[in-house]
Amino acid sequence: ELDAQKRALEARRDAADREASAAAAELDAKKKALAAQQAAHAEEEARVAAELEKKREALERARVAALEAAEAEGEAEASKRREALAARLRKQAEDEERTATDVLAAKKKALDDRFKAHDAAEKEAALALDAKQKALDERRRAHEAAEAEEVKALEEKRNAAAAR
Repeated sequence: ELDAQKRALEARRDAADREASAAAAELDAKKKALAAQQAAHAEEEARVAAELEKKREALERARVAALEAAEAEGEAEASKRREALAARLRKQAEDEERTATDVLAAKKKALDDRFKAHDAAEKEAALALDAKQKALDERRRAHEAAEAEEVKALEEKRNAAAAR
């Protein structure tokens, strides 16, 4: 009877250990998923910045090519065209840069907001896991105490029976 009770207590303790391991694995998986999302966000941000830089370079090449073409024409008219073209290209570049900067800022803000939400969720999950772990530890201690009480009671019964 004592051995059967000890086996039952050990089974309950093993179940509590498995539950704690599963909760820790779940938190680990959530952390890995968040890290993957953050890497994807950083990659998207780098891609948008690279696109913006390519557009700036293309505009600069177009401006230089247009200026070179204008220089091949008559100097007086070329000067007027250069000024008009430079002004138009400058305005176009500023508009595109402003638009790209606004898009990038909006994407960055969205990424930051998502990161903050994920961070808060991770903290919440960690707190929940910690509370779960504490509850499991408390249950384990209670089981161990009950087990010790049962073993002590059985020992006393056995001693009383042996004394008889």
